[in-house]
Amino acid sequence: MARGFDSKGAAEYAHSREERRKAPRLDADEMALRKKREELELTRTNIRHQLETATNENRRAQLKAALAHIEGEIAKL
Repeated sequence: MARGFDSKGAAEYAHSREERRKAPRLDADEMALRKKREELELTRTNIRHQLETATNENRRAQLKAALAHIEGEIAKL
């Protein structure tokens, strides 16, 4: 039984390697753009979370301005 399990894992590994080879390769510009977008989305999530918990009106205004800026940057991409 252990052999069957091992061979199944090896087959899945080989299949995943083939899939990675078939996947289109991203050039440096595309990778940088993708990374920038992911960073902006994480920042947006963080700001939204802070906005939910903020009670000070000045802080909420700052967070709303930051959120608008981040969303504008994401829209540019």
